[in-house]
Formats: sequence, C-alpha cells, structure tokens
Amino acid sequence: MPDRPCAHCGKPILTKNTRAEYCSPSCRVMAHRKRKDEIPSNMIAAVKEYVDQMIAAQDEARKWELRAGQYLLELEQLRHSTTTSKITESDRKAIVKALHPNSNPSKDTLAKAYAAWQNIAG
Repeated sequence: MPDRPCAHCGKPILTKNTRAEYCSPSCRVMAHRKRKDEIPSNMIAAVKEYVDQMIAAQDEARKWELRAGQYLLELEQLRHSTTTSKITESDRKAIVKALHPNSNPSKDTLAKAYAAWQNIAG
C-alpha cells in the first residue's frame, strides 16, 4: 500500500486504514484547531458587504444633512421677507421638523420639506 502524506504535517501515514487523513491523533487535533480559528471566506464577504452598505448609508445621510443645512440658511434669509406668507401651516411644520437639530427626520419628512421649500422659492 503506498504511503499517503498527512493532511496537516505532510509526513507519511503508516496505517492500514485507507480513510485516514492524519499521521497521528495530535496532527488531527492541531488541524482541527487550525480550521476552527480560520474565518470562513463567505463570512468575510458578508462582513465586507455590510460595511460597504453602512458607508453608503452614511454618505447618503451626509447628503441629506447638507441639504437640510442649506434649506435652513435659506429659510433664515426668507424669515423677514414677505414671501413666507406663501407657506401653509403643514408645510411650515414639515420644514421645522426636518430642520430641528434634535430631530431625526425620515426621508419622507425631508422630501415633504423640500417640496414645500420648492413652493416657496418657486
């Protein structure tokens, strides 16, 4: 019977068992520990995808924050002008809610505030 190499250390396996993969119990245990400590490649890919999604979400949030800041500045400029009389009460509430520093407005609220702002500016 030809000697096969151990799957862990490479030494020849000297046994009658044709299914043996390791030359000794200690090699079998060390190979198991090595496999146990390795991170599966599919897990690495899943973590990378999750991190990429979180970065994209943060970029989108920054865009919304910049837009909200621009609208706040423009709203401050229009505060004393006569064009603010065009704002309906619900539009005013949407803008205030979207721009309030302690709020975490949804995209729908920001979209409504943006639409109201377009009505004012247009």
